[in-house]
Order: sequence, then C-alpha cells, then structure tokens
Amino acid sequence: MCYVTRPSVFAFVSHPSTAQLISAVTLIAYPGNVLVEEDALNLTCVTSVQENYSGQLDYSILKDDSTVASSTQSSAYSLLILNIAKSDAGLYRCTVTDPTGLLMQSDTVLVTVADLFQGVVLKLTYGKALVMEKEPQTMTCEATVNPLRKEKKSNVKYTFLKMQQPVAEESLSSVFFIASTQTSDAGQYTCAARLGKVTKYSKKVPLRLYDNLPKALLTVNPPGGAVYTGDMIELKCDLDQFVGWRYYWYKDKKDTYPVQQNWGSRGDGATYALWRAAPAQTGLYWCRAGRGTPLFYTEYSDPLFVNVTDLFTGVTLTTSSGTVAEEGQALNLTCEVQLSTSLVNLPEDMRTAGILFTFLKDEEVVARSFGQNTYHIPRILSTDAGVYICVASSGSASKRSQEVVISLDSSAVILVAGVGTVLTLLVAPIAFLLKLLWTKVQQQRGSSKEAALPSDQTSGEGSAHHVLGPTGGPVSSAQRGPFLHRLPRGGAPAFARVGVDTAGQTRELPGGGGRRDGERKPAD
Repeated sequence: MCYVTRPSVFAFVSHPSTAQLISAVTLIAYPGNVLVEEDALNLTCVTSVQENYSGQLDYSILKDDSTVASSTQSSAYSLLILNIAKSDAGLYRCTVTDPTGLLMQSDTVLVTVADLFQGVVLKLTYGKALVMEKEPQTMTCEATVNPLRKEKKSNVKYTFLKMQQPVAEESLSSVFFIASTQTSDAGQYTCAARLGKVTKYSKKVPLRLYDNLPKALLTVNPPGGAVYTGDMIELKCDLDQFVGWRYYWYKDKKDTYPVQQNWGSRGDGATYALWRAAPAQTGLYWCRAGRGTPLFYTEYSDPLFVNVTDLFTGVTLTTSSGTVAEEGQALNLTCEVQLSTSLVNLPEDMRTAGILFTFLKDEEVVARSFGQNTYHIPRILSTDAGVYICVASSGSASKRSQEVVISLDSSAVILVAGVGTVLTLLVAPIAFLLKLLWTKVQQQRGSSKEAALPSDQTSGEGSAHHVLGPTGGPVSSAQRGPFLHRLPRGGAPAFARVGVDTAGQTRELPGGGGRRDGERKPAD
C-alpha cells in the first residue's frame, strides 16, 4: 500500500524578525490518507504574512526538487491532480518569494500511490500444457482490484492480445473462447485490464499445440510386471506436460469398458494400483487419457503384460502314521508346500524359511511358526481327534491344505460291543420262555393247601403226588403242611391226612383214616 503523509502543524523554516513580511510557509496534502491510482490529490501551499498586507507573492510547488507548478497569489496557492498516477508519487514542497526577493519554503510531504490493480493474470484451460488440434480452448483474464476501490471492479474492461496484437475488441467480458484450436492459434498471449486511465497487463502465456495426437506412456512397478498372488502392483499412465486429463486403463482388449479410471490433477499422470493381485488379473494392459466436452482422447499406450502367479502351487497335509492312531502313540503332521516354478531350484531350507505355517484343528489354531512345517503330538489322546488343516503364507500370499481327519483305533471296543449284541439276541427268547414257565408255577403254588390234588388211579397200589421245591430242589416252608388225599372206597370216597416234611417226604398223620360215622363229606 502507498500513503500520503503531511505534517500536523505548520513547519517554520526560520525565525524571521518583525520586519519580515512572511512568517511561515506550510504545504498541505488532501486527502491525507491512502492514495490509489485514479484518486484526486489537492496540494495547498499556505503562508502566514504580516497584518494588513494584501500584495502578491510568488508560489512554486516542487516534486523531487523539480517545479511542477507555480503561480502568483496572495496568501495561498493550490494544485489539483485529478487522476493521480504512479508517476505522481514523490517528495513535495512549496516555496514562496516576497516582493523583496526573500524566499521561504515548507517542509517536505511524501506522496505515495498504491496500484489500482493488484494483479492481472491470464489463465488458459489447461495452463501451459500442450493442446491438441481442434480441442476447444478458453482464456480467462483475472484482474484483482485494490480492496479500497473494489466498487470499481464492474467497470474494468479487458483486451486479449496475441504477439502484442489484439485478437478481440475491448469489452467488459473477461473470457476469450476458441471453439476449435488450429495450428495458427499457437503463440504468446497476454491480456490487459483497464480502469479509467490505468491499464495493467498480464504476463505472457504460451499456447502450444501438439504436432500429432499425443500418446500415453504406461509403466509398471515392480518392473517387468511379474508378481505373486497377494502382492501389490502399480500401473502408471503418464502424459508429458499435460494436465486436466482423466486416465483410463484397459485389460486384454482396448475397445472395451475401462477396468479403472481416475483423474491426474498435477500433470504428472495417474496410477492404477492392484492392492492384492490375483491370477485373474494376469493379462495385457493399455491406458489412454481424455478431457474436455466432448471428450478428446489421446492415443493408446503400448501394451504391457502383467503376470500374477501363485507363490504356492499346492499345499498338502500328511501324517506320520495314517489317519487312525492308537491312543498314547506319537503323531507328526507335516505341511508340505509346492512353490512356484521360479523357486523350485532353491535349497529346501531357503524355500520354507520365510513361510509361516499354521496348523488348525476344527478351525482353531493349535500351532504357528515360521519355517517349521511339522506339528508334533507326543502322545495322542481322545481330545486330539478331529479335522486338521494347515495354512502356508508368505507376505500377502496364502494357501490352505486339504482336510485330514484324525481318529483313534477303537477295534477292541467294536468287538466287545458286537459280541454283547449277539449274546443279547440269543438269550432274550430263552429268558422270555423261562419267565412264562415261572409265572405258571407261581400260579400253581398259589392254590389253597386244603385243595385236593387229584391223581388217577392206575393199579391197586394207590396213587402218588410229587412235591418239588421252587427250583426242583428241597421244598420251601410254604410247601410244608398237611394235605388231604381222597381215597375212593367202595364207591364212597374216604380221605387220608398226610404231611410233607422239609425233605419232601410224606407221612400219614393221625386221624387221617376213613370218614367217621356222622362226619360230613368234604367238598370235592
């Protein structure tokens, strides 16, 4: 910012005697605050003279010790600068000469002038980047007006120039549009912003056209494009000195929908990253860029081959003694890996050194270590039975083995269980028959002791009734006691009274003879 300064009191150059006509000379600048180009400045030279003097005095106003104005006046003289310019800035003072030739002067006043335009910038659609032929181009002239005079912004007029020659008439529009850029449009451009008598120019900006359609450059990291599954690979598409492009990547065929697209904002290209590469991403890749409406495309890049292979071509879980083990024996589970063909020539210890082996039983981790591909069970128990797998991993690559089911040898248990089943099937029918027989015997034993036990008479020797114990042995206490035996005699039955002892022997009891006279016949 630039300022005008002035003394707050009159400045006396000397201490004249009472005989002097002029006692003091002062230069006053108005306005005394900040001045901006196109402002008005009033410089007034005031003198203090003796009373009753009405004669003429010679006034001069000087800038940087050079006279810029002079006049003959009485007590004051003013200089008005209507549209102050940067060239009007400097040190001002005034001098006054009386009729006797005595010259007196004021103190100096510093006048500074700020720029009306703080900046004027010409911007092209894509900056200084190269432009394709027939591509549209927009030029914008951006003028920044001093905030103290921002109300004048709408009055600014613009001119666009190529090689110092106007290409469009001055107007209030700050935009110049080229619908279809031609080779003849190439060159150095500037723009000018004008307000009143103040004109400010932008710096030169080149508009350059490519001789031919630009071609994108495709590179890959890591170089060569060969990675393992799970690794990261970056494809970079680049256009030298180009900005504002949207980049497109294609796989296997150029005339298909792009597999990826993103912006490159700084003119240094753009990157397509495959964070966890998979074998399905193996193939040929191209890239190109496009911008504008309608879209203008560059040429396709040269193709680049990306090869994503499995680090582990196979993982197998093996056991030291099969999948059926006897309780208490030792068992080893080994995770065997088959690596990519590019690594098969490495020594065995180097091939597994950086591999993390993880053993799982029923999907729960039981062991994990680097380079150690064997899980040892010193004494297998029933709790060790289950489904086992192993996982080999290195970096982002990982592969699982097949499932292995470990069980205990239970042949003895199976034999015992089988024999028991057979015996059960044989004994069950016999037990059922014995139960029926036993039930019938119990029913016979429940008969009254006084009931007659008939027996057919087969000869003159009488008849017999055998009493057996519950199991065919000695009789029980319940079977002892008197029994009545009916003996038919001459058509009229008679009864004998017998007893059974613990040995099962019967004997006739007293009073067991024939029926006495008058004795009632027992019921049959």
